[in-house]
Amino acid sequence: MTYTRRCTGVTIKIKVNGEDREVEAGESLSDFISKLGLRTNVIVVELNREIAPRDTYGDTTLNNGDVLEIVHLVGGG
Repeated sequence: MTYTRRCTGVTIKIKVNGEDREVEAGESLSDFISKLGLRTNVIVVELNREIAPRDTYGDTTLNNGDVLEIVHLVGGG
């Protein structure tokens, strides 16, 4: 059985695309992306100047001071 520890009511500060945000302590990158209503197959996420592989989003916990850049992929012709 797996348990996820969450600190209800405790927030941390991160920066997303240049804007300050507060998120729940212990929140995963996957949870955060879901809360934004984004689909992982059409975005690229840079976490602290490194591209975050999609298969690690659920295992990546956001930390105070993290800097995210989220880029939407746009198709067309």
